[in-house]
Amino acid sequence: MTEEELEKGFDDIYESQRRIEDEFQKAKQLFKEKGIYKGDFSEFERELFDGLLYSQHIGYVNVEFLPNERDTFHRHSTTKRYFKISDLDNDIKEKEGLINAIFSEEIIDVTDDDYCTYLVYQWCSFEDDYKGYVLLPMKDGKYWCFYYQC
Repeated sequence: MTEEELEKGFDDIYESQRRIEDEFQKAKQLFKEKGIYKGDFSEFERELFDGLLYSQHIGYVNVEFLPNERDTFHRHSTTKRYFKISDLDNDIKEKEGLINAIFSEEIIDVTDDDYCTYLVYQWCSFEDDYKGYVLLPMKDGKYWCFYYQC
């Protein structure tokens, strides 16, 4: 490979990563404007987005409550409630590993008496190398789905 070909390859990778980051930031701004959360967005943002090494917008989805799901050795929900994505295109579900994903409902404390909920499907590759998907509720009833690594 020539130096020019290598440089073009690196430029293409950089451009692709920039597009992914721009798309994520646009989706995050849309969530700030049209999402369901309590309190100041900066507090919510600090709690949920600080410390992410990588994040990628996946899309907007509907979810289905799974009343018969329970905590297991490998899965725990703070609220004891579980959900799955009900309408994401099957090709995307399979590609993203979401075809059989069960999301746990979790809580972000806002004040002593108030909280927000979100849905998460995550796994740990090594010690504290967490990866997964988060679903955040939107005012129109859909959920914003994004992938993260931290």
